[in-house]
Amino acid sequence: AGCELRIKLPAQMRLDGQDQCVLYIKNLGTRPVTLVAPGDGSVAGWRTPTLHWSFLPSDSWESHPAPAAGAGGRCGNINPLNPTEIFVLESGNGQNLKQWIRFPHIIPPGKYRAVFYYSNVPQLKWHGVPLGKHDSSAMQQVKRSTPISLVSNEVIVEIIE
Repeated sequence: AGCELRIKLPAQMRLDGQDQCVLYIKNLGTRPVTLVAPGDGSVAGWRTPTLHWSFLPSDSWESHPAPAAGAGGRCGNINPLNPTEIFVLESGNGQNLKQWIRFPHIIPPGKYRAVFYYSNVPQLKWHGVPLGKHDSSAMQQVKRSTPISLVSNEVIVEIIE
């Protein structure tokens, strides 16, 4: 599946301003793709899609590393999957994603080069205790969704206190 992932961040932001992060996935291929919106547990790698950030100092020449596993400590609960979290992108169409885009760790103030990783893994074994029942039809759609791993464009962002 040929998709593109773009991120948009303000030039300056506080760590608590994560609601300002916008992801945009566009289907550049010729066939429709079925994807899953990020949810509670995505950053921890507990459910699909798995989400990861890479922040490197802006003056660094390093390449962004492969996504790291999990986000570390958190409670054991996740929100239940509902049908609105599954979406289909026809060829040429795109969708903004704004929910559950969380920074996985504390980032000291400074200027960074940032990229974002989105991986839809239909057969991923989900972890955590759902706070309610997962919608069974939506879970079946997840299992039939399009496997894909995307790396976003790189943006420069300054983290301020």
